[in-house]
Parts: sequence; C-alpha cells; structure tokens
Amino acid sequence: MDLRTPFGRFWRFGLSLIGACATAASACHSSPTAPGSLASALSFSSSPIDAAVIEFVTPLGHLNPPDHTFPTDHIYFYHHLNHPTAPAYAVVAPAGGTVTSILQHGDQKVSVEVTSSQTYYLDHVVLDGTIQQGAKITAGQRLGMTSSAAYALDFGLVNTAVTLGFINPARYATDSVHADMPLKYFAEPLKTTLYGLVQRIGADKDGQVCFDHTGTLAGNWFLDSLPVAQSAAYGAGPMQLAFVRDPADPTQLCISIGGTLAMTGVLNVAAGATDPALVTPASGVVAYPVAAPFFGGPSGVVLVQMNSGGSITVEAFPGATAGTVTFTTNARTYVR
Repeated sequence: MDLRTPFGRFWRFGLSLIGACATAASACHSSPTAPGSLASALSFSSSPIDAAVIEFVTPLGHLNPPDHTFPTDHIYFYHHLNHPTAPAYAVVAPAGGTVTSILQHGDQKVSVEVTSSQTYYLDHVVLDGTIQQGAKITAGQRLGMTSSAAYALDFGLVNTAVTLGFINPARYATDSVHADMPLKYFAEPLKTTLYGLVQRIGADKDGQVCFDHTGTLAGNWFLDSLPVAQSAAYGAGPMQLAFVRDPADPTQLCISIGGTLAMTGVLNVAAGATDPALVTPASGVVAYPVAAPFFGGPSGVVLVQMNSGGSITVEAFPGATAGTVTFTTNARTYVR
C-alpha cells in the first residue's frame, strides 16, 4: 500500500478524506483443522480485525500509482481513514495454519499456509513477539495490532490452484499470478457482513486483478527498457502502464500511468471512448480524452497505437483535446 497519499478514489461513495482476470476457482468450506497439519480446504472463520471497526473494504484491483500502477492482488480493510485518532486494533488469524514468512518493513507482513495450495497474508501489522516463522496458529488467535503507519490492513490470498491470465506471467510475482478472492472463503454470516462493507458498484464485490486480453490494448504494459526480471520489483511502478477499469466503479475505463509519460496517476477515460479490449493493431491511432477524477487533477489526451509486433506506442498530452495532437519524439514504447 502507498502510505503517502489518502485514497481519494472512494469519494464517489461519500467517504471523507481525513488525513487513504480471471474468476478464481471455488473451494469448499470445512471445520477448522488442528494446528500442525494442513487443512483439506480453506475456511476463514474470523475477521482479521473486528468487523465493527472496519470503515470499508476495497476490492481487488485498487489503483494508486506509482506503487500500485497495476491493479492490486490484495484487498484492504480500512480502519483509520475516517478516524485517524482511533486506537490500534487487535489483528487475529482468519484461519489456522503455519507461519511461512514474516517480512519486516517498518511494520510487518505475515504469511500463513493453510492448505497445500492456499496461503494468506496480512500486511501492515505490528506482530506479537510470539509470532515467529514456523509457528502453528489457530483461527481467531491474536497475531498483533494494526499499524499506526497505515490506514488499512492488507489482506491477500495466494492460491496455486488459480492462475490468472497475464500475457507474460514471468513479469509478475507469485502473489499476483496466483491471486485469489479472499472474501468468498469466509463462513457465514461473516461473509455477508464483510461483502456489505465493500466499496464497489454492482453485484461483483470481489474485484479484478488481471485485465490482459491477447491481441488487444487491455491490461498491463511495461516500458520496453524495463528488464523482465525487474518488472515486479519495488520501484518499477513508474515504468508501468495499465488500461483497466475503476475498482470502485467497473463501468469506468481508466488509464493508470506510473510515470515516464507527461501525465501520471489514475486518469478516467471520457464516456464514449473505445474500450481497450476492442483496440487492436487494425484500430490505428486511438485518442483517449482523460481527466483525473479528484483534486482538480490534470486533463488531456493519451494517444496510443498497437503495433504489429506486439508493442504499443503511447504519448500523453496534458491540457490537449482529441483531434489536436499527433505523436512526437516524446512517445514511448511499451511491451507485455
């Protein structure tokens, strides 16, 4: 999560900013398994933080360039955006399992293996000293407290039985390639409660990570100079570009620009523009009128052309209008 900016993309739901591609395979639910053995199926029986203190939940696919230029592979449980002076809250294990890793980065990210194919993780936690790599934990067991450095608790699920349809999976971390939808594994009535907190228009409350469509503009792109091996590394965001949909309003087309181009950030595409999933090399040069949706951000035009070799040529023109610009020497080439 990028902690430097509040998440204004949820203003359309009346939230106050105070100081924030594939459908996964389903799985059965079962009773909790004793620690020391892997469960046969995943079931989340406890909310990682008390559902009563969750302000809202963001679905998969959150956008916040440059750290999250691409749609996120995890969801967020917001607990301090609207109440920044609230106390820290206890973080508990949603399911039992084995702690497989702990990442230290100011606060901590803890990963817990539950089944042979499914591992969940919680990020921006201040872990109790008893939680160590290799520890066996049970559902509902306290892991630590929420971090004062974050507005939200990150919650992700990696399921090796699920493989998203990225065109070049070698450019992505395992967490993204095998990202699953955490909320669907919660037991009732908790599942209904948590889905009711999701800020997303429409019946689908899980969100979407992968928008890649072979032979079209839709999905994720990388600056041609970015090595494959460095594509998922922290700091690569400024060299990433995505043609996707708003996670809160999936009817809204967006262009997420991490950097390099003359316009950056999440830009809403004007109504009536061609869906990137329909743009092919035969489409020629396509002009996207765009505008930043909040804070009086920039408007302009993004020009893009799909090339026959699988690359795209892109250039951004702040303040311009469609029909008034053509490619210049500032155009950049992106690849899958």
